[in-house]
Amino acid sequence: MKRIQSIAAAGVAAFLLWAGAQAAVQARPDIFAREIPIATSPAQERLAALGVNSRGDYLVVWETDAGGGDTDIWGQFIDLTGWRLSQAFPIAATAKPEFAARVAYNPDDNEFLVAYEYAYQDGDHDIRGQRVDGDGPTLIGNALTIGVTTGDERTPDVAYLSATGQYLVAYAMDGDIWARRVARRGHGDGGGDFLGDEFPVASDPLSPESQPAVAAASHENYFLVTYTYTFSQEDDDVLAQRVRGAETSGDQLLGEKITLASSLESEHASALAYSPQARAFITLWQVSIPFSEDVLGRWVDAGDLSSKPFIGDAFDVAADAVTMERWPQVDVDAASGQVVAALASAAAPGDWYRPAIVRLNGDPRGVNPVLVPPRALPERAGHALAPRIKLAAGRTHFFQGYTLQWGTSPEADMDAYLYLTDRWSVTLPMILR
Repeated sequence: MKRIQSIAAAGVAAFLLWAGAQAAVQARPDIFAREIPIATSPAQERLAALGVNSRGDYLVVWETDAGGGDTDIWGQFIDLTGWRLSQAFPIAATAKPEFAARVAYNPDDNEFLVAYEYAYQDGDHDIRGQRVDGDGPTLIGNALTIGVTTGDERTPDVAYLSATGQYLVAYAMDGDIWARRVARRGHGDGGGDFLGDEFPVASDPLSPESQPAVAAASHENYFLVTYTYTFSQEDDDVLAQRVRGAETSGDQLLGEKITLASSLESEHASALAYSPQARAFITLWQVSIPFSEDVLGRWVDAGDLSSKPFIGDAFDVAADAVTMERWPQVDVDAASGQVVAALASAAAPGDWYRPAIVRLNGDPRGVNPVLVPPRALPERAGHALAPRIKLAAGRTHFFQGYTLQWGTSPEADMDAYLYLTDRWSVTLPMILR
């Protein structure tokens, strides 16, 4: 009898433990995320970009208000356990403002290229670049003058194509999209850094183009540049243009322009990544109308050089009728083909924006384009701005970064944070560090 009673008691205890665990799980955030502060001084700091090397170590890049109207670009190396592999170090820190940095990794030379905006004077910004050793906080050579004219060059993006050993830096200049090729060190024209001069990618004289994003098709050996096309004052569209993978004395462009999103609504802020498994690009963009912000996506067949190389129709990535979703970013695991997107999400207009992730189907022809819908981290007393995401090939963990603006005032403090995230765990707690 005592044995039966003890078994029953043990069963009740086990059930209570299970029920308690279930309640705890239900109370937890629905994604695992370990917070890592990157730059949290009293100065204004904004996360700019993430890069990852062949070992899976990350270069985190942010901008810091240096005072007196000056802004500098800093970086730090960190591994996927959250261990800081280096001290913070300056990447671009002259007496003039540097900001809007983007990063591409070159596995052939184990180096990063950080492209950024340099404020030479009001109305005359330039695009510069800095090579960084892929193993640590060492700058390679001097700053590169990528786009330096009397025009106003802004908002660069950069990608590397290993098949041709070339970076492409795309940027906006005076309402057009331009680009320039940066070679592997010492492999450019005359043994220098560049291959050819700047050239136009999109230059419609009737409508401005802005906000370029660039990715490299590693199998098809070309670059794709997406950008915002302002059709009218409140009607932006998202277009794209292929750029040849290697410098040529003829036309630098490949094929016709592609219209990715063109409706009566405002489509802008495109994001772009290439899947070597799918041989396709995944493109995301933001759709904005009064009191509504959504994120949509579309697959582009990299092998189809026509003006309509789409695989299926555009689809909703984050389009809740009440929730506000903005600033999409996307990346593809080059080893597995898995696709993860990051964005900022507010539960309703007027609420704080929070970092969120979405798992997309890596098969462009799959029935369900979204495998796991947006999962947002807990709300904080501030807006999560400009999320960034970068996947380390073959790893289940990755870093999602963002800027946290503490409040709504234009003078509100801003800090840079990372979240170390596991793309498979959906019921583990957030751990603050």
